[in-house]
Amino acid sequence: MHMSPSTDTVRAALAQIQDPYTQTDLSSAIRGVGVDAGRVAIDIQLAYPAKGWHANLEAMVREKIMQLGDVESVSISIATKISAHRVQKELSPLPEVKNIIAVASGKGGVGKSTLAINLYGYFSKAGYKVAIIDIDPQGSITALLKTFGARDGVALFERGSFKTFEELEAQVSDYEIVIIDTPPYLSKELQQVLAISHLVLIPCKASPFDALAVVQTIGLVQEEQKRNPALTAAIVFTMTISGTGFAGQIREHLIQHGIPILQTEIANRVAYARSLLFSTSVMEDDNTKAKDEIERLGIEIIALLDKSFSQ
Repeated sequence: MHMSPSTDTVRAALAQIQDPYTQTDLSSAIRGVGVDAGRVAIDIQLAYPAKGWHANLEAMVREKIMQLGDVESVSISIATKISAHRVQKELSPLPEVKNIIAVASGKGGVGKSTLAINLYGYFSKAGYKVAIIDIDPQGSITALLKTFGARDGVALFERGSFKTFEELEAQVSDYEIVIIDTPPYLSKELQQVLAISHLVLIPCKASPFDALAVVQTIGLVQEEQKRNPALTAAIVFTMTISGTGFAGQIREHLIQHGIPILQTEIANRVAYARSLLFSTSVMEDDNTKAKDEIERLGIEIIALLDKSFSQ
């Protein structure tokens, strides 16, 4: 007589599957396992939005469990729950907001606003309530969203629509993700943004001048981290050109400054410029390579936030 695998056996098998984005096994993502006469039910909850990855994950889980033998069917449920992350206690840290992501650079021309608008596109398409705050004096994102309109469930807060960050707090408290496009220079205003943020993304083009600006931004961020220890920072390479090797050289230079550099690089693709002419982000474009870049970046960002919160 054959015996169905036990729940412990199923959990052990799932622990052998590695999440490519968090670089950890699936153990912490398993909410429940049920086994009944050869029928296996698995409930998975990811800490980041990744609908494009769900199908592959489901196939991996199904294959792994079917290999156990005496399994007639596998039912798999995959959901997402983004954790709320804390900032320093003495601030008013937008308590209901799950993740506040600032995009900051000490100089212009590095794709800062393009990065911010595409993260908006990714997270909103993934089904999350997103607020995007445009305090860049150029107001590029404000103009874009007013031209094409924001997705359902997305709110735009432009420069001048709030007087203080306390006032902003009340306006964005219902949103799961807040993305802040900051001015393209170092300022007191940027310090105020970093004080309430959970993550600051520093875009960097692969050039010596841009690397120098990133080092200056890192200095400001590290000073703010002394006051806000929960602030996580990461560098994102933007507008990269394949085959040049520039990004690799600059990466080696920047890594010594102690700020992680995300693996995903945003290439210098026509799709990013085209999307700004006809919609708002590459998530609406036909270029799958650009979409894949932004999705990988979005997943990497949430995994980074989740990792920093759990430490």
